[in-house]
Amino acid sequence: MTIENRIETIAEFLSGVGVAHAFGICGSGPSLTLIGALDKRGITYINASHEASAAMMAGAATRVSGVPALSISIKGPGLVNAVAGISYNHFEDTPSISFSESYGPDSPAWRMHKRIDQFGLLSPIVKRYCSISEFVDNPREIMSETFAETPGPLHIDLFEGKSKGSQDRIKESKHLPSSLSSAISRIGAAVRPLVILGSVTKRVRLEVEIASLKLPILTTAAARGVLSENSPFAAGIFTGDGKEHSPEVHLLSACDLVIAIGVRTSEITGQNFGGRPILRFDYIKSTHVRDFPKPIEHDISCSLNGLKEVFSALESLEWGNDLACELRLGLLEYLNLDQWLPAQCFKVIDDLKLPHALALDTGSFCTIGEHIWRANRDRILIGSNNGRFMGGSIPSSIGMAIAAPGIPVYCAVGDGGIQAYPAELKLIMALKLPICILFMSDGQYGSIACAAPDGSSMSSLMIKMPSWYRVAEAMGMNSARCENGTSFRETIDSWDRKSPLFIECIFDRSAYLVMTKGLR
Repeated sequence: MTIENRIETIAEFLSGVGVAHAFGICGSGPSLTLIGALDKRGITYINASHEASAAMMAGAATRVSGVPALSISIKGPGLVNAVAGISYNHFEDTPSISFSESYGPDSPAWRMHKRIDQFGLLSPIVKRYCSISEFVDNPREIMSETFAETPGPLHIDLFEGKSKGSQDRIKESKHLPSSLSSAISRIGAAVRPLVILGSVTKRVRLEVEIASLKLPILTTAAARGVLSENSPFAAGIFTGDGKEHSPEVHLLSACDLVIAIGVRTSEITGQNFGGRPILRFDYIKSTHVRDFPKPIEHDISCSLNGLKEVFSALESLEWGNDLACELRLGLLEYLNLDQWLPAQCFKVIDDLKLPHALALDTGSFCTIGEHIWRANRDRILIGSNNGRFMGGSIPSSIGMAIAAPGIPVYCAVGDGGIQAYPAELKLIMALKLPICILFMSDGQYGSIACAAPDGSSMSSLMIKMPSWYRVAEAMGMNSARCENGTSFRETIDSWDRKSPLFIECIFDRSAYLVMTKGLR
């Protein structure tokens, strides 16, 4: 079978499993042939401005729709560019699929133009690596492996022959031998258990069981949306690094047992569980590192039915009926919503009575947004919840808007993140996507500046010419510059949620530097 025939076979398979979109920058060889084969089958190809952002778009589209989206690049430097986006998906446990042109293992050594060890480059960050011929020979098994817990990127090199193979991304470490029955008995003995939910609970669909609980619940940022955060028991996010004004610190102090369900160490930034004993439950098919802080009484890997037994045991317990709400209200009071800072902006978005998505970049404003904006079934959070990858919110918002047409996306990005892939603003405009860019600017790398030791050189943290709204305006995008809460609310209310909008929010630098103090 020729490589052209294999590409046709792959395109037919991908169409059959529901693939609808591909993103990338192609070359003149097999990647172009692949795009043509996809096009014949109604799979839309979208030119990105950078290979990394293409992979991020594909990852976001996959996360939102549950159907794989593709990214495509040339070999060598094209793939090197794409690595940032593929690693973004790796950090977020996203089952994205990337294709690249490649030299095959039988290519003569003297052919060095654009040549690099692509397997060696990708093996630490992909769950599966294979050649086009290997994929054609066993597409369903390879695809299912990519989506199985723990999901991760699949990369396919466009060459004939056998690849160097694949490897597990993360090896499972030893954990304490415990029985499910004894751990469930321990739950029954608790008076004030605190539940912390991780991303596994979202992927294995435990929303019904979670909604039945009547005790305080925290989620990692990666698990947000598995519980409606309008619930009176939704207490906010858990990071393991919360400070005195964060709900997690108060709940850890009030509880007598921590029950961590599907929580991965990649989802938390610290190891502070308040010294409380911990029961940890994870899905048996996972391949993530299991190291966890002590004291830990039980560390259980179990089936989906086992996880449901855990929730069944928790259903009979009730405490803290008003505590979560009190903590959230106290947090809003501490953040002082009368002051012009990102907290005001996120509260305006949170007050909207319509389905929408929020794409968060990383930065101090992200910390604020995670504490104020509430996720639920009609409000989707996308972004780099695990990796805190700067620059990913704009590409992610594009993938989201394309995969879920009609849902407006609010994309929060800061001074550092907007510099990563600004050319994608042109793509937003060209496709007329319903994306509102919330550019939150204090004119510097704020999250670094607020943690910089005394005497640090601040010049390295300053952004020269920080303004972007005129750039967006020049691209044809409706743009506004807001320096107070009134103008921001008016601009948000006037948006038609059908065409792109760029809002530049200018904040006082000194106030911005201390706004996360006491939170993280």
